[in-house]
Amino acid sequence: PKVDAEVQRKLLLLHHEAGEPPSGKHQGGTSDDRMEDASIVAKLLVRHFKLSTDASRVERLIHIWAFNSWEFSQEPRGQCIYFFSSFMSHSCRPNAICYYAGTEYVLRCRREIKAGEEVCISYLSEDELLQPAPKRQHFLSKYHFACCCDRCKRGQIDRSRGLWCPLEKCPGGVVFAYTPSKPVEKASDCWRADEW
Repeated sequence: PKVDAEVQRKLLLLHHEAGEPPSGKHQGGTSDDRMEDASIVAKLLVRHFKLSTDASRVERLIHIWAFNSWEFSQEPRGQCIYFFSSFMSHSCRPNAICYYAGTEYVLRCRREIKAGEEVCISYLSEDELLQPAPKRQHFLSKYHFACCCDRCKRGQIDRSRGLWCPLEKCPGGVVFAYTPSKPVEKASDCWRADEW
């Protein structure tokens, strides 16, 4: 079925970059190779389907799809674009989460969201969110930005990754990882759970 003009206009508003689309599973090749691949695919699609648009517009749509699509099934593999969610910013401490409940796509808050606070989701999986900041930044590099949320600021304490303090001088304390990591050497490097 043909996509109406309003849907096309909205799709073209979504984030994309003239450059390589995110492709965490791409094996080898340079950024220029991947740009050329998208260009070749666009030309083939226009020719094969006898599209009444130019290949540069199709290439732009390929980039939009790559940056904004959501996986909704693994077998068979399926992806789709949710217009509203595609405009949400990333945070490594998101206040909302998107998930599927059967066939329903659900956006739900993870914690209290104050009036005027931006609703943020994570572009990372739950497992990737448990990783230290340098690894999270590596995972996010495919989206062509560096996260600057509270968990990723250099020298900050990552309160999402706490462990009980192993030092005998500090019974009942909690150790939080620094971003990037810094070894715990003294009891003053941890906070008691009841103090935060």
